[in-house]
Amino acid sequence: MTLKQLYKPGNDKMKVAAFMSGAGSNLRRILEAQGNFEVVMIFSDTADESKCNAKKIAEEFGISYYCSDIREYYGSRGYGDRKDMNIRREYDKETAKLLEKHKVDVVVLCGYMSVVSGKICDRYMTLNVHPADLRILDSDGRRLYAGCMGAGCVRKVIENKGTGMRSSTHIVTTELDGGPVLMVSDAVVIDSNDEHALLDRLKEQGDWKVYPETVKRLAEGRFWSDDGVVIDIVEEKLLLRNKLRELRERMSDEDVKSKSGEITKRLLQLREYATAKTVMFYMSTNKEVRTEAAVRDALAAQKKVVVPISDLDNERILPSKLESLDALRPGAYGILEPILREEVKAGEIGLVIVPGLAFDEEGNRIGYGMGFYDKFLKRVSGKKIGLAYEMQIVDKIRTAEKDVCVDKIITEERVIDCGVGK
Repeated sequence: MTLKQLYKPGNDKMKVAAFMSGAGSNLRRILEAQGNFEVVMIFSDTADESKCNAKKIAEEFGISYYCSDIREYYGSRGYGDRKDMNIRREYDKETAKLLEKHKVDVVVLCGYMSVVSGKICDRYMTLNVHPADLRILDSDGRRLYAGCMGAGCVRKVIENKGTGMRSSTHIVTTELDGGPVLMVSDAVVIDSNDEHALLDRLKEQGDWKVYPETVKRLAEGRFWSDDGVVIDIVEEKLLLRNKLRELRERMSDEDVKSKSGEITKRLLQLREYATAKTVMFYMSTNKEVRTEAAVRDALAAQKKVVVPISDLDNERILPSKLESLDALRPGAYGILEPILREEVKAGEIGLVIVPGLAFDEEGNRIGYGMGFYDKFLKRVSGKKIGLAYEMQIVDKIRTAEKDVCVDKIITEERVIDCGVGK
């Protein structure tokens, strides 16, 4: 299961265009947020400045401003209402030229009251915030609160005996409120029947928090998609890391010793280990699978033993030759590292013993969040073997493009052939 990144950060900040029709409070919160993005233009479909603050906000923040009054646009073409989507597509096609001019990456709808056609949302990542929890489905599997607006959403939640309201950010598609959900706010308790007062609270406690955070996370490259399901891969991995770290820390020292012994026995029996002339080990810490016995065996067998040195300044690990277990000292995070730095080329390493907090049977892994091993493993052509307790094997790990799989995983119960490269 390889995910597709919704936005891949580059050298420049993510360029955002904001569309609005009214007060613009959501846009103000986005503008006030700090992140790897910048609002490069504001577009409005409402020329009446007594109804729309777009021009005022643009002047206040020094942002390019454009307006094409949609009522006038339809009226000049002989249409009294705005329902004709053919005209809407023409309107959006002209607006898209402005987006192209400013090299926009993402469009954010901030109280924009016109339905966006595919001329915008099919071409540009377009976001919106909705005053209800779009994850809730009706008996037919459709989104219960799709299509409702403002206080009408609050009323519908109350009618459905809801006890709380949430704001949802989502990707805009040509299906009204039908795009993938990105984030959902914390619940705002329903403690009265005053729909407008509740809506104001939802805006303050829901929209104003979750919408800027969504834009910020998108700009950081945190959102990934697979078959229409969007996840924050950083948050998902963090939750799994915390869960597995907690489970591992509950292990007794005797369990760690016993299970590590079984894992080491299986490692030393592997053909890949027996034939490897150069082996890179991680030095175990806390309650990781212990590697000292395997390192000692490799040294005794006169293999070239390599142990990583963490170069925190350059966010990498340096594979360094180890002459003996006595030639180690605590390094970054208290992990043992070679005292002398004698770098070994990645191409020389025939086998890498890889640490991790979680693995799945396809060889996907979750490390400790720094990404040092993934960067390094891309340079290694030799086999990669993960060591893990059986409890660290999970059903499925979502992977990003930069993640590197292991070829095999050894637990105290089995050797898992991950089929990498088959």
